[in-house]
Amino acid sequence: MRLAADVQRRMLPESQLHVQPFDVAARCVPSMELGDDFYDLIELRSSLGMVIGNVSGKGMAAAILMASVRASLRAYAQDVYDLDEIIARVNTALTQDTPDNKFVPLW
Repeated sequence: MRLAADVQRRMLPESQLHVQPFDVAARCVPSMELGDDFYDLIELRSSLGMVIGNVSGKGMAAAILMASVRASLRAYAQDVYDLDEIIARVNTALTQDTPDNKFVPLW
C-alpha cells in the first residue's frame, strides 16, 4: 500500500509549477493512504490545461483507475487540442474497461 501511495504521489504535478506566463501552486492531501482525487496540469501548445477529478470508490482500485484516467488524458492531449474530443476519447476508453458502478467526474 505504501508503494502504491508513493507511485500515486509521483503522478501529481510538482507543488509549484512555472509554465509561462503562469505560476501555479497546488496541494493534494488524501484522507486515506491512497487517494481517489487527483489533479494534473498539462501543457497544450501555448496553453495550460488543468484537470481535477474524483474517482468513485476508495483504496487500491480507485488509485489504479485514477492512474488510468490520468494516463489517458495525457496521451490524448498530445495529439488532440479540442477538449471535448479529449474527454470523449477518455470516456470511451474508461467505459470499455470499467464496471458500470465506477465513474470519474472531471473538471
